[in-house]
Amino acid sequence: MIDLENVDKTFKDYVSKFDLNNITIKRKYEHTLRVKDNCKKIAKSLSINWLFT
Repeated sequence: MIDLENVDKTFKDYVSKFDLNNITIKRKYEHTLRVKDNCKKIAKSLSINWLFT
């Protein structure tokens, strides 16, 4: 299983080193969050939502 809470924390720790006031960095950050959400939706639609905790 994938511990999304830990993944989120690790990602936020990593991103905290960057300037989110920089529009390019902010866009990449927001894109990554959308990709994560879409991956979760795809997994659920394929009935593999058990993969995530």
